[in-house]
Amino acid sequence: KSRLVVFTTVWFCLAMAAIALTYNWQKETIELRTKQSLHQDLASHMRDDNPLMIGTDYNPKALKSIFHTLMLIGPDFEIYFLDSQGNITTHAAPEGTELMGAVNLAPIRQFLSGEPFPILGDDPRNRDEHKVFSVAAIEELGSTIGYLYVVIGSSRHTAIANAQVDSPYLALAGLVLISILGFAFGSYFLVKR
Repeated sequence: KSRLVVFTTVWFCLAMAAIALTYNWQKETIELRTKQSLHQDLASHMRDDNPLMIGTDYNPKALKSIFHTLMLIGPDFEIYFLDSQGNITTHAAPEGTELMGAVNLAPIRQFLSGEPFPILGDDPRNRDEHKVFSVAAIEELGSTIGYLYVVIGSSRHTAIANAQVDSPYLALAGLVLISILGFAFGSYFLVKR
């Protein structure tokens, strides 16, 4: 009979863990797909609305100022100007921010060819993370000379979200554990009668 309690407890713990992992994975995938779909044309609109982002004749200092202003308006975005090889040429990251030198072009090509979302690309401020993004090709005389690359979900967003994430999960985990143990002991006493 005690084996029944152990079996029931283990079974429910494993089932709850599987359900929680599947739920979190689905929730995150849906959130990423939604974010990327919602902001799919963001980089194109930024490029088209600003003559400084057309062709090779641009002023990096002026472009950096525009990026800074756009990031103040939309603090969930980080904006980068890439050359045709994916090297970061202009950005508005604060002084002293460590950045990757280049961004992998494979996800950018997937995005531009219309592959299904979410497509995760490099986060230049954190080489260990990949995030959803919006991108627009910068063209001159019919050839791509670079890209406007907008990371959706800034490092500030990640820091704030990570600070908030543990609170509800701890309470939920405690409630689930109490429910499982209550069910297991209730089953044990019903069978013992």
